[in-house]
Amino acid sequence: AWNVFPWLTRFANVGRLWLPGCAAHMGAVFISSGIRLGFYPTIRDIFAGDNRKNAFHMWLAGFTAGAFGFFVSNPLFQLKVRMQATTGHQNKPYSSSFDCLYKIAKGEGLRGLYRGATTLMARGAMLSAGAQLGYDYTKTELKSLGVLVDGPALHVISSVASAFLATTFCAPFDLIMTKYQSGPVLGIHYNSVFDCSRKIFQTNGLLGFYRGWSPLFMRICPLFAVNIPLYEQVRKLFGLTYLD
Repeated sequence: AWNVFPWLTRFANVGRLWLPGCAAHMGAVFISSGIRLGFYPTIRDIFAGDNRKNAFHMWLAGFTAGAFGFFVSNPLFQLKVRMQATTGHQNKPYSSSFDCLYKIAKGEGLRGLYRGATTLMARGAMLSAGAQLGYDYTKTELKSLGVLVDGPALHVISSVASAFLATTFCAPFDLIMTKYQSGPVLGIHYNSVFDCSRKIFQTNGLLGFYRGWSPLFMRICPLFAVNIPLYEQVRKLFGLTYLD
C-alpha cells in the first residue's frame, strides 16, 4: 500500500485519488449500509427468539442483512470498480458514471450489472457479520462488565473492534471481487469467481488473499468510528434507545 501511494500521488492529482467512482460508491454504501444497519436488530432478535442474544445470533444476523444489502447495491459497486479501474487511461471508455452505467447495461445487460454479485454478496455478508459481531458483542460485554456505560465512548471503542473484525472477515472476498470485476477492463480473463480465486491462490498462496488488509482497515476504521456512533446518536435523536 505504501509503495503504491507515492506512485498515485506522482501520476495522479488529488482529485483523481478521490473522485473516480466516488458518487457510485456513496450511493452503494448508502443503500447497503442502510439495509445492513436497519434490518440487523430485527433479524438478530428473530434468530435469538426468547433466548439471550449471543455471538452466533449477532454473526448470523449481520451475515443475512449484509448479503441482502449488498445484493441490492451490486450495480453501483460494479460501476464504482469500472470507473476506478479506468483512471489514468488515455482513452477513457466512460465519460461519466451515467455513461458507464448505460454502456454496461446496453452491452452486457442485467448480467453485466450483476457481474460478481455472488462474490460481492459473500464479501458484504462477511463484512457485515464481522462488523455487527465486533460492535454488538464488544458493546454488550463492556456494558455487562461495568467497564463503560452506554454512550459515545463505548460506541467508538466498539466501532474499532467492529472495523477490525469486518476487515478480517471480508478481506479475501474484497480482493477476489476487485480482481474479478476489473478483469474485463484490464484485459484479464477469469472463467468464474472460482477461477479467479484459484489463480490468486496459485500465485500468492493463502496469505495472498489478505493482500491489502492494512489499507482496507485504514479505510474502514475511520468510517466505522464516525458512522456507527453517529447512527447511535440519530437513534437517540428520534426517540429510540441505543442499539441493544
